Amino acid sequence: MNRFKISIFILFSVFLQTSHAQTFYAGGEHKSTADLFYPEQWKSKELKATTDNIAGNFNISAGVSKNYLDAEFDISQKLQGYFWGNGNMVFVAAKANGIKIPKAEGSYSLEGKYYFLHSTQFTVKKDIKFSENFKIRLEPHIFSIHDFHYGESNLNINVKGKTGVLRGTLNRVGTRSFGILRNEKDDSGWGWGLNFSADYQLGPLAFNARVENLLSQLRFSTIHYSDRTYNASVQGGSIYGAGDNLALTGRYNYKSTTMRLPVLTNIGVRHDSFDNFSVGAYSLGNVVVPWVNMDFRYQDFGFSISSMKFKNLMLSLSWMPQKNFQAGVGLHYTKESSVQLASMYARYEW
Repeated sequence: MNRFKISIFILFSVFLQTSHAQTFYAGGEHKSTADLFYPEQWKSKELKATTDNIAGNFNISAGVSKNYLDAEFDISQKLQGYFWGNGNMVFVAAKANGIKIPKAEGSYSLEGKYYFLHSTQFTVKKDIKFSENFKIRLEPHIFSIHDFHYGESNLNINVKGKTGVLRGTLNRVGTRSFGILRNEKDDSGWGWGLNFSADYQLGPLAFNARVENLLSQLRFSTIHYSDRTYNASVQGGSIYGAGDNLALTGRYNYKSTTMRLPVLTNIGVRHDSFDNFSVGAYSLGNVVVPWVNMDFRYQDFGFSISSMKFKNLMLSLSWMPQKNFQAGVGLHYTKESSVQLASMYARYEW
């Protein structure tokens, strides 16, 4: 693994020695089909017998890129996260230390999947133009894994009277830094992937699509795992605070394995007559949600207003006072929550 990291560093150092300009950047973006996944945003909610599936992702990165030989080369530190499932699962994760058994009788599903990855990534971005109306961009990349965590919950709470019955499974895979195990075995992993985007003009209609993790593989020579099965009754009080004690069976160990990141898709379409207006769809896991977006420009500023499923509102502002510098910020709002930071970035070409 050390040889792998050194190879990435040497390879990119060669490109930095050329006379071409390089771009330094830092920033992040958080998207959600409902509220953003800030813990304080969900702690005030409650378990619901009927809840919609939601999805969201975040991407935080800082790095440097360089154009060379008709391609863009990029090395960065990245934090990536993905989640899809029901709102109950996000609420339980936010509470962490325990939730009270709901007063209303019924069945409360706790289902969801999440991924978290911290890596050093080297990416090559190449545009391929097939015609004046059709072009694609390929983004193959390799990365060294610093931290990784995956979890899948298939739990259910059945409430009758003051008794809650917790049944199902909770499976997790992750590096030791997440503290899910007590083993002293060092974690080690690397991965590769391919992102893809395309633009196609058909008469007055312009189509665009971006697929992240179209191909991906995470390879671990050592990683820890935890598998739990639950089937227990709780009389009043907290049903989640005693999570370890409620486990009927549990396996804790480490292994070598391969995994992949989930496919994230965004597609959009606009009409030339309404160049600043577009519609599309966001897809992650088993969740597909429509979105609308409007863009405006005024001198050095750019404005964007968008919404997913008309359940939230995202406002973005970008600023480019000079050719080699650009910065931006985005806010997220729903009627059930306060305004929260959704994105922030800065780019400087030197």
